[in-house]
Amino acid sequence: MLDRKTRARILLTVLVYGAVGVLTWVSRNYPADWHFPQLLAFFVMAWLAESDTVPIPQLNAYLSVSFAVFLVAIMMLGPLPAAVVAASAVLADGTRRRSRPLNLVYNVGQVYLSVLVTGTVLVLIGQIPPDPSSLSSIVTVLGVSVALAFSLNTVLVDAFLATRSPSFWGGFWSTAVIDLRSSPLSYLVTGMLGILMYYIYLTPLGLLGTGFLLLALIAVRFSARHTAELREAHFETMRILSEVLDARDPYTHGHSARVAELAREIASAMGLPDPEQQVIESAALLHDIGKVAIQDDILFKTGALTDAEFARMREHPERGAQMIRPIGFLKSVQEIVRYHHERYDGKGYPYGIKGTAIPLGARIVAVADAWDAMTSHRAYRAALDPKVGVEQLLSGRGTQFDPQVVDVFVNKVLPARGVRIFEEKSVQRGEPALEHNT
Repeated sequence: MLDRKTRARILLTVLVYGAVGVLTWVSRNYPADWHFPQLLAFFVMAWLAESDTVPIPQLNAYLSVSFAVFLVAIMMLGPLPAAVVAASAVLADGTRRRSRPLNLVYNVGQVYLSVLVTGTVLVLIGQIPPDPSSLSSIVTVLGVSVALAFSLNTVLVDAFLATRSPSFWGGFWSTAVIDLRSSPLSYLVTGMLGILMYYIYLTPLGLLGTGFLLLALIAVRFSARHTAELREAHFETMRILSEVLDARDPYTHGHSARVAELAREIASAMGLPDPEQQVIESAALLHDIGKVAIQDDILFKTGALTDAEFARMREHPERGAQMIRPIGFLKSVQEIVRYHHERYDGKGYPYGIKGTAIPLGARIVAVADAWDAMTSHRAYRAALDPKVGVEQLLSGRGTQFDPQVVDVFVNKVLPARGVRIFEEKSVQRGEPALEHNT
């Protein structure tokens, strides 16, 4: 006995192929180029494009640049040959991926139908073949094809995905919202690529030039994706190391994550651009990574450290910076990790730099680090009251900490977290530094 989801998917598949049959019959007399070498060339390009996909985790689906090839095929071969090429490429790639049979059959049909509908409409409005010398003709082709391909693909794919939801329409709209946020721009960009490929096709380079352009794009995307994966893998490794460090002491567990969250909030409240906020958040997450090289008897000592032990502890910012040095894209993070224990008055460590010579990210992490150290429980004392913590920050304003960062933290970040200090505190300079999480 088939379950509800399978029955719904079979029904959708039958409806799609019914539409495929009707539209194929209608479009059989439309302009068409069935020369085998051209069909084979477009099939190879479409297959390569279909194989170069970007995953969309929210939908358990993939986004590809194949629409560009489909669009060129429609303009050069006609609706029906283009639909056959598209369906064949999807079938070949789905077989390679070992897609589930029903999913593969449906996907082949919906792609065939989307391409055929798009091509048919372009024929009916007199744009197949398009006029390459007319800007209005090219813009019309681009606009109509992007709108139709996006709409049809969204409806057909999201309807199939919605069958897994207890409520079909609820599931459909939830996936459609994700598509509306992520896909239109991609369709427009790949559509413009298709137009460019069409113009290259019309040059003496022909199919060869079109193919080279596609291969170049795929190579760039592969390189970018590979780099992004390496970045994520390296950062994930560091994040795990950070969690391992926190887990060594139950009193500091979660410290790095909390500091990262605070640092991001401070950076946001200061109006820093999002990429810089991400760098500061990443650095805050890794700020104590150098402590993995510090012996437990020093790191977790409850009494006063000897001069030698304190000198050893003061090495952890530089050790942390050196640990992430091999990861080139973390250079900005490295500098923040190196300098997060420097003081605004130049009396910090490891290098004694002061003022704005200290990277802004390091000045932000210093405040976030100090606040979490003061307001969290430690083996040797209970967490300080937030008001006491604010007093400590204000007492270090201009000496230990950047005044602007302290002001933003006290006046914007803390109130947003529900911590309000109703009594104005005068800024006292030159007092002993507050307790800091070494």
